[in-house]
Amino acid sequence: MAHHFGSKEGLWIAVVDQLAEQAAAVIEATKQLRVARLTARARIKQALILLIDALFEDQDIGMFLSTATTEQGDRLNILIERLYRPYQEVFVSLLVDAMEAGKLKARDPALLYAMMLSAISNTISYSHVLAKFSPITGHAEEFKQAVLDVALDMFR
Repeated sequence: MAHHFGSKEGLWIAVVDQLAEQAAAVIEATKQLRVARLTARARIKQALILLIDALFEDQDIGMFLSTATTEQGDRLNILIERLYRPYQEVFVSLLVDAMEAGKLKARDPALLYAMMLSAISNTISYSHVLAKFSPITGHAEEFKQAVLDVALDMFR
């Protein structure tokens, strides 16, 4: 491990950088929604679809985020600057646009984003826990659609 990354810290940073690279396409696509010829609500729906698709494609992302965000100091700063903030900025801009258009109740957009991201990513990443209580997780496409439907309900 030290041979390739220099240290555990180097490995951790490499993981964050790889996740940031993976997330770049979703971040860019979400950013482009701001100028898409869609209603404010349709933009949020499309952003949620992008997010949910990405999290279903790689469920480890949500697990990593839920544990990595417990870090303090430099690790947390690296995580925020390279992964969390870029996506937060583009998604929150969609929320603010919808609030300003009167299509979404005015709330703290950063709080709304944080709760939405946590709820969606934890539900998908820890679906093995949900499976103990609901059979929906055994049906991938139905589960994915149900996650989207519930997420959209958060923005009514």
